[in-house]
Amino acid sequence: MVGGDAGSCSIDDIDCLAHHDQLGMEAIRSLHRQLDDDDNGDIDLSESDDFLREELKYDSGYEKRHKAFHFNDDMHISVKELWEAWLRSEVHNWTVDQTTEWLAQSVQLPQYVHLFRLHKVTGKVLPRLAVNNMHYVSNVLGIKDPIHKQKIALKAMDAVLFGPPRETGTRWKDLLLVTLLLTAIIGSWYAYHQNKSAKIHIRRMAKDVEGLLKAEVALKEMQKELEQARIEQENVGKEKMDLERRLREAPTLTSSSSDLELQQLKQEIEVLRSELNRAEVEIHDHCWTPPQGLQSWLQLTYELENKHHIRKRIMAEKQLEQAREACEKLRKKRSSLVGAFVSTHGKSIDDVDRSIVEARNALNDVTNDLQERMHRWKQIETMLGFSIVNNSGIAHLENLLYNRNGVAGKTYRCKRPSPPPSPDADGDRWEGDWTVRSLASFVPPLPVRRKEGSYFSLF
Repeated sequence: MVGGDAGSCSIDDIDCLAHHDQLGMEAIRSLHRQLDDDDNGDIDLSESDDFLREELKYDSGYEKRHKAFHFNDDMHISVKELWEAWLRSEVHNWTVDQTTEWLAQSVQLPQYVHLFRLHKVTGKVLPRLAVNNMHYVSNVLGIKDPIHKQKIALKAMDAVLFGPPRETGTRWKDLLLVTLLLTAIIGSWYAYHQNKSAKIHIRRMAKDVEGLLKAEVALKEMQKELEQARIEQENVGKEKMDLERRLREAPTLTSSSSDLELQQLKQEIEVLRSELNRAEVEIHDHCWTPPQGLQSWLQLTYELENKHHIRKRIMAEKQLEQAREACEKLRKKRSSLVGAFVSTHGKSIDDVDRSIVEARNALNDVTNDLQERMHRWKQIETMLGFSIVNNSGIAHLENLLYNRNGVAGKTYRCKRPSPPPSPDADGDRWEGDWTVRSLASFVPPLPVRRKEGSYFSLF
């Protein structure tokens, strides 16, 4: 007994069934004959498998539908069993909306949806669509295209015999499309956010590069000033040597001006004596003169500091060049199609920013060190009264200082002068010009040429 629109009746009592079910029963009989190749009244596994492969063109993924067709491992399907399976099928109870959805998505013929709605095609009518000999598709629905009719028949056959169509991907396609859309939106937002962050990093990096360039310019200016000061000092040394040479080459005093010059020399000697008197008071307590080798050791110290400074400057310039190359690589990477996303996906901007800051700090250290050295050695030269920056070079100084025996130069201190002589036994008073005499005794007599060509001493 079966239920439905035709009421309760035996499966063999066709007259008891409603009109639609009678036509459906005939369609099911026709489909059973199509599958029953050996005409033994039953559809076995091989026949249903051949039908799936040859008629419905299933190459793979049909095992589940094949198993559903042979429900409960029924290896032989009769017409009655096929009819009962159809009455239990989900497709049998399809509404018009479900049928039109099947037509549009599974059959992919949405242009005939209005015909299905016009004739109120439900799931019960699908067996008639699967059988062409009843001409339901052509005569009732009015579909004339043979390719479309064949397509509708095959899809209807599949739905009637094996249940609702496989998930052809419509639902999965929709899900995939939504997923891709969400991914695109999230990716766009992420790219926008990363691009914004990259612009902030690049602006900060541009400021760092600007500071780095300023530090480089300041270092170059400082080096230029140092070179100019060295040239000026060399010029002063040359002028001094030239002046000494001219003084040595100057002619002796002419006889016509010897008397006048003699008077001038006497006046200078008086001034010198007064200076000696004043100086003796100062050196009475303490006197110190630089050792002989102090100048050479200080010059070597300056050259070693300068060598270390040059090494630091080269390292700073190397850091600067590396920072520039990193900036250029980052700029090229960002100019590509996916540059904004790729360049901010890692930590490249932070690394470039860090290298710029380090290079700028290194240049600032070199500049400050150069300024401090220039000031310090200038003060030392001023205090000691001899040249240190302008020297014969580190190779000559090392050869001079490290190849001689002993220490280069000793420190000499003036001895405290002896007390003035006491008065003699006759009671004569001691003359108070002992300081001038004692100091003058160390001054060699200055020869002066008179008119007659003779010489006399000023002391």
